[in-house]
Amino acid sequence: MHYSHNDTIDHLSFQLFGLLSKCPFGKEKGDCPLKQLRKECGLENKFSCASRFNSDELVEIMSQHTNCYAERAKRIGMPGYRGRQQGLFF
Repeated sequence: MHYSHNDTIDHLSFQLFGLLSKCPFGKEKGDCPLKQLRKECGLENKFSCASRFNSDELVEIMSQHTNCYAERAKRIGMPGYRGRQQGLFF
């Protein structure tokens, strides 16, 4: 599937919205860039928080998340996890 720039930004914002709700591993690492944002953004403000980042910021945050997720999944031997898939986040 081909994504336009705006589709990609919308997709990343939507993914970030989910990550602002909670860490997929339950407890985030101490250096998680989303840790403070989760505290600052109440439930009703999470979408507006996710939408405030520009494309470079979204890519940076999601890259950090993807790397962290891959590291943690590999460490616990997550069943079915084969490592980071080709492509960024989709």
